[in-house]
Amino acid sequence: MDFDEPDKPVDAFVVGPDPCVYFPDRIAHAILVDSDEDIKPTVYSHLAQAGFRRNGSTFHLPDCDGCKACVPLRVVVEGFRPNRRFRRFSRATPTST
Repeated sequence: MDFDEPDKPVDAFVVGPDPCVYFPDRIAHAILVDSDEDIKPTVYSHLAQAGFRRNGSTFHLPDCDGCKACVPLRVVVEGFRPNRRFRRFSRATPTST
């Protein structure tokens, strides 16, 4: 599948309802885009700009009724400088590697 062809849509589907992993009293839905093939850089860029998150070959976008609490964010690693609050939180929280 060539995702850069303008007349070839990306397959997307809605999953849920499922329990929300962030708010136990809420129900979650998501839009998924799954590809067994490599996503072209232009399509990857469009999905990222639209707020999709990537996990392996699956892209997902939280799409819950009446809730916009899940906000994707990107951290530029080279420019990241932890502030005091972050350092304190990091010391108090066990990490997994």
